[in-house]
Amino acid sequence: MVNYNYLLLGNNQADLQHLNKLLTQVPLTNKIQCRHTIGEAIELIQANQYDVVFLDTHLADQSGLSWFHQLPTPPVTIVISTEAHYAVECFDLPIADFLLKPVTLPRLFRAIFRALASPVNHKKQEANQSILLYSGRKLHKFTLDELLYFEAFGASTKIHMPGQTIIVNSPISALEAQLPVWQFQRIQKSFIINLAKVSMLDAKAVWIENTRIPIGLQYRELVRELFPLVVKKEL
Repeated sequence: MVNYNYLLLGNNQADLQHLNKLLTQVPLTNKIQCRHTIGEAIELIQANQYDVVFLDTHLADQSGLSWFHQLPTPPVTIVISTEAHYAVECFDLPIADFLLKPVTLPRLFRAIFRALASPVNHKKQEANQSILLYSGRKLHKFTLDELLYFEAFGASTKIHMPGQTIIVNSPISALEAQLPVWQFQRIQKSFIINLAKVSMLDAKAVWIENTRIPIGLQYRELVRELFPLVVKKEL
């Protein structure tokens, strides 16, 4: 099993502690280190020890984005800031995601999914991105990136893929515990979706390909955090 290492760069100790605490709740987290300046972190970054760098726009020694602009080969990076206008600048840079403080756990999951799915992430090709499940007496290997969504089917679960549906023996609650939370989220009692496969959403439902999946009332706040462009008042 592949585990992931994170480097946090920022000048606010309280913010770093908050993010560190959230990351300890993310499955497959191996190592988290915090630094306040580029000078303290540069050797760690050059050694390529980290899968994702969380970069604050304000560091103790310089602007985080100014430093990022200077890098010939930047690491997989998620930018964090208290100022929303920096998101526009990040849009034109090879940055995995932008997080506005205060960071929430659901939004962090989505950012990590984007970062780990980045083509420059050195563990993406190494990671075991599959799951083994029984359908009847046959053991199937499913590639996670190909799965669209899971649907509860009594004591079993339907796994929906492009052009194919397979019923597996496991209940949906057991499957939920085996899936990476930054890629798959439960949005209703009977459905778990692959976040990367969502093609459209509104206040009450998400669409995956041509299938409309309603959002349960108790999950609407979670969906709002995962997809922050949805108008808050609608959710």
